[in-house]
Amino acid sequence: MKKIIYILFFFHCSLVYSMAEIAVMMGAQMGASVADQAISKMFQDMGASIQKNYSYLHNSFATFENNAATARNNQAEAFSKIFSQAITEINNKQQNQSQYSKQMLDYIYKMISFYKMPDYYLLTGATTFDQAFTNGTMYTPAGRTWKNIFAKGNWEYDHETQSFAQLANVPVFTKKTDPKTNKIINDSSQAQYNSIFTEYFTTMSSYEIACEITINQIHYPFCVGIMFNKTRWISGTIDSLTKCRMVGICGMSENDIGAYFAEQYSKTSKTKTKDGIPEVTIMYPLDQMIQKKVTKKINFFSNLFTNLNAPPTFVIRIITSPKSVKFKVWPKQNTEPTDFITIANTDSNYYIYHGIGFVSPGAIAEFKLLSPEDILFSNKAQKDFAQEVEQLIQDETQKHNKDQ
Repeated sequence: MKKIIYILFFFHCSLVYSMAEIAVMMGAQMGASVADQAISKMFQDMGASIQKNYSYLHNSFATFENNAATARNNQAEAFSKIFSQAITEINNKQQNQSQYSKQMLDYIYKMISFYKMPDYYLLTGATTFDQAFTNGTMYTPAGRTWKNIFAKGNWEYDHETQSFAQLANVPVFTKKTDPKTNKIINDSSQAQYNSIFTEYFTTMSSYEIACEITINQIHYPFCVGIMFNKTRWISGTIDSLTKCRMVGICGMSENDIGAYFAEQYSKTSKTKTKDGIPEVTIMYPLDQMIQKKVTKKINFFSNLFTNLNAPPTFVIRIITSPKSVKFKVWPKQNTEPTDFITIANTDSNYYIYHGIGFVSPGAIAEFKLLSPEDILFSNKAQKDFAQEVEQLIQDETQKHNKDQ
């Protein structure tokens, strides 16, 4: 049958094409058939290769995931172990540091404090103390640095009168709940913080401190005075913040005004702290004056304070030494007294330090230091400061007018 078809096909082609053309057509058909077979074989081979590679990638990725999970688990376990060891080490170091700190506090308690003081009075919040000391610098002429640490009043340096002025009348007493009786009481422990001071040093066995104090406004009780032989600022040592000697003019009422002397001391009570240490109360000089713990040395009549439209000015002159203090206080309008009042048997430990400052709770007052001379601002510094202040005032005035 196939022969008949081929014969018919050649016969038909012979009618249309020549033999050469027929041969070309048959070759093309046979070549196409061979090409189709080769391409099919190539696709089969490629499919098999892709399938093989896919299986390899799938297996490799599965292996990678397993290895990664194992590594994560191992690393997590290792990190957990390291972290646990670090926590243990930190706890041990903290415990050691706590024991070391306690030993240091015990040492400081024995070596620094003038009196038997519980350790909670020492080295508390040293960083906070450093910040307060740094930020408490007052704006003054070049020279001695004055500090207003607690900012209880409104202290500033007046370039016109060349004096320190306290411009806010802050009461001596604040209301406080007594922890023992749970009653509201008048507390004067914050009054001494209405103060400023500068650090001073001298090698003299005794020296004079003199100051003029002008009282512009009072609210009873009040106290204006000079701190001297004030201990240095030791960060965190609460015991030394206000440790000093003081001469002041204090008024409890119109009929009870006078000059006093006091130096800080500590009073030990029979009550003990939870650590078994007797409670110690620091008796601030100002508190001693306000609470009548010291004797009035000079009495002033109330008529000096009745007309504050013409503010009275008092002069305080002090001669301080290790074991005694001499002082006199008088209205500037009067003649200076001849004799000093002598306080004998003072605590010589205070003469290690020579800080000088002013306090003014319950009063608005100005303090003009007269001596020692080497603590005063120079004339040039005063002049430069006055010019600087005037320029600042002009700049602020121009700025204000421009903003209007």
